[in-house]
Amino acid sequence: MRYLLAGFFGFLLSGVWFGIQQWLTHTFFKKGRNHLAYFSPLFASCIPIVLIIRLNGSYSSNLSTLLNGKLWALTAVTLLVTCLIKGLSEKKRRTAEKQELAWICMEAAFVEIAQRLMMQSFVMYLLDAWGCATIWCIFLNALIWCAGTVIQGILSKQIMGKKVVFDLIASFVFSVGCGYVFYLSRCIVFSIAAHVIERFIMTRSER
Repeated sequence: MRYLLAGFFGFLLSGVWFGIQQWLTHTFFKKGRNHLAYFSPLFASCIPIVLIIRLNGSYSSNLSTLLNGKLWALTAVTLLVTCLIKGLSEKKRRTAEKQELAWICMEAAFVEIAQRLMMQSFVMYLLDAWGCATIWCIFLNALIWCAGTVIQGILSKQIMGKKVVFDLIASFVFSVGCGYVFYLSRCIVFSIAAHVIERFIMTRSER
């Protein structure tokens, strides 16, 4: 029951974050500052991240874990599998200039900060506070993220085609893999690097 509650509260936080992100994006576009919209995922997660850090009592970047080859190997395998799954989906042709590609990759980094330092850390905190096995935060976070994607698709009246299904599977695999690395290391750099590279590869392949 407590695991379900942790997932429920995590999903609520995801909804709040998405709502603020959409509002910020709309505001930036309305004011003609389109490039600031790429920062919306980060701006929307700043306050929750600060509150979660205060709840945990401290925060460490744990950069020493970057010397761990096994963690990099897990990250690389996660990246490879994610790209392969996305590669099976229907290609949607798009054109991304070099400058835009840089912004797209930056946005991926910001999304990863929100997913790990906000969502996963929040669910992990709840599970730990309630005496539950914190490792389940990995799967709960992945489910929350995918559920949020489905809800966004429904709200935008997106058709659940082959591409959406494969993207959801890829998102779940990526979230579980990078979530496990973050759980072991408590270092955000691994997942940021993986998400930026994945976004770069997939955006380039769609050109």
